[in-house]
Amino acid sequence: AFVPVMLTPYKANKTVDYKGLKKLTDYYLESGARGFFANCLSSEMYDLSPEERLKVTSTVVKQIDGRFPVVATGSFGNTAREKADFTKKIADTGVDAVIMITSHFAEKEESDDVMIKNLEEYMSLTEGIPLGTYECPSPYKRILSESVLEFLLKSGRLVYHKDTSEDIDNILQKLDTARGSKLGFYNAHIGSAAASLRNGGAGLSPIAGNYYPEVISWLCKNAGDPEKKEQVDWLQENLTAME
Repeated sequence: AFVPVMLTPYKANKTVDYKGLKKLTDYYLESGARGFFANCLSSEMYDLSPEERLKVTSTVVKQIDGRFPVVATGSFGNTAREKADFTKKIADTGVDAVIMITSHFAEKEESDDVMIKNLEEYMSLTEGIPLGTYECPSPYKRILSESVLEFLLKSGRLVYHKDTSEDIDNILQKLDTARGSKLGFYNAHIGSAAASLRNGGAGLSPIAGNYYPEVISWLCKNAGDPEKKEQVDWLQENLTAME
């Protein structure tokens, strides 16, 4: 499935254009999107106020009206308690999962053990809420290690992962680790799009989905079809060049 990393439209006075956001949501739908990532980096999440993050997310949830899943980032705050409190508020908008930014749970120089300890505390404060992960490039890009992924999968709460490793070997390893779980794996990297889909990926979530969403939707739908292999390979080659 194609899951757009949604943009946030603004008015000339720099306030969020919620009417425009509804129209944009419909545009993604018409272009073949079958899931939605609201309040992400492409949505200017770091420049939105907490109230705007919630209103942007609830606007999308209401516009989709249960037709397809919606996820949104919730791991804002300096402490586990603050992150958990905001996660609950995002969950209350009606999203299907709350996204954790991987680099929100450990400093760049800190180990995976520190990250797991911080995740444990946060997860104990957000019991029952379905979660997702996003290897967001900001504040820094932290690629999910196998040990952290295994820890999260054991909880049974991890349902979504947006991957930015841009490394097919890393992607294949994660897909193998997650096999049999309820994790949906969404690749942000166009260069490995078809390969990730053909090896068990649930879909694509690239920035390119804001430029030519119909093409990304078509690739998601047809990457696994042996009869379309030649077309998919041609498209993959040209999308890689386009990027």
